[in-house]
Amino acid sequence: MIIDIPVPFGDAFLPGWANHSPLLHLLFIQWPIALAPALFTWLLPALLRYQRGQMAWIGAAVSLILTLILPLQFRADSFAEWYPRVHVWLYGVFYVYAFAGLALCSVGIYDRKRSAIWALLATLSLFCAAIHDTLIWFHLFFAEPWVPYGFVAFLLLLGGGFVRRRADPPSTADLRESSRLLANNRTRRSRSIARKLLREGNLHWLPVYAFVMQSDLSREGIINSGSYRFADHIYRNQPSGRGPLGRWIDAIFLRMPATQAFRRRYKRCQDELRQAANNTPAPRPIRILAIPCGIPRDISEFCESLGPDGADLRSRIHYHGMDLDPELLGLAEKWVAPLGLGKSEFIRGNALLAGEYPQGPFDFVVSTGLGEFLNADEIKIFYRNVHAVLAPGGVFYTSATRYEKRSEAFLRTFELLTQYRTIDNLDDILGELAWQSLKLVQDEPGLQTYVRAVK
Repeated sequence: MIIDIPVPFGDAFLPGWANHSPLLHLLFIQWPIALAPALFTWLLPALLRYQRGQMAWIGAAVSLILTLILPLQFRADSFAEWYPRVHVWLYGVFYVYAFAGLALCSVGIYDRKRSAIWALLATLSLFCAAIHDTLIWFHLFFAEPWVPYGFVAFLLLLGGGFVRRRADPPSTADLRESSRLLANNRTRRSRSIARKLLREGNLHWLPVYAFVMQSDLSREGIINSGSYRFADHIYRNQPSGRGPLGRWIDAIFLRMPATQAFRRRYKRCQDELRQAANNTPAPRPIRILAIPCGIPRDISEFCESLGPDGADLRSRIHYHGMDLDPELLGLAEKWVAPLGLGKSEFIRGNALLAGEYPQGPFDFVVSTGLGEFLNADEIKIFYRNVHAVLAPGGVFYTSATRYEKRSEAFLRTFELLTQYRTIDNLDDILGELAWQSLKLVQDEPGLQTYVRAVK
């Protein structure tokens, strides 16, 4: 018996061997397309020894449901007439998963896996067969379907890949040397986020990744997590990106509650700086340490707010900036040069090494954005170092970020890793040091905690 195949673009198929039996038609034409989600996101990662992510579980579920539905054609005539008409549109789903499989194979080849070539050939055999049959449906030519041949070739080549899997070299750490050199303010470890997403089976994040990379803020955050440009972009609050789309995405990110809370900590710093300056009796210099200093937009905006009558106060400010990035230190020095400060100094140093701090004592120490990259032991060392360089009565201003589930899912996917702390966490850590007063305040959404500690 020859199976009659209804298709939306005309009856262009010539009957092949898989159309001479309903069972063969199901196994070698309908079932391969139904299996595609599991084949390309479940079986291929197993072959390449990659993690199965959310898309793999979804793909396996889709294939299982379709596999259970297919035999119903033998039980109900109405279903036997309806399903073949729907089945041809599953090729759209097939191509989505096939492209994901091809991308996964390319990562395997990049990782020098011997089995990846076999996986690529297997994927291409079924992919090319599907293209051939799709062109038939568009009535471009008449031919018998290739999917049965492509499916058989896929299984045979994949078997070869499993045999060759023993020759795969061990996985190597995908680390960037620059991340180790700038360990405290760079959390990005993968050379390629796209390859990382493929290895982890998070293929559904790839279009999101391409979309958000149009924004300057997200691009800087993903490429150079924790960089001074990322923080300054938020403080500057001016959308920018690749074309109108990029600027629109950037504006959305800048309006997010977490971003606004990030910006408020920098504005609050200016208020604390003003109070510390007013509490330092004239004509004594006001010694300030910023660690890490980043682009010193806070001190420049503070000086601008003083106006023409603030020249005397500006001349009393001795500003010391400390950071790990030599490029930033040069930029920061040029930034403060026109402010008319009494003294400015920029030092390359590690906040965890007490010997690299400039000579104290300081009336005001500010640190925003570093604590989020330090673990519990590191932040205790950092706070002890700050306490040691503060003058009696000196003020330490810092902040911390609270965990927020939706933001964390996005940040962790793109390796913007953050150490979160509650008010109680900060109180326990800072409470180990001797302070005259310790004030911790949460912002309105509760995403940031501001700290004012007086030695």
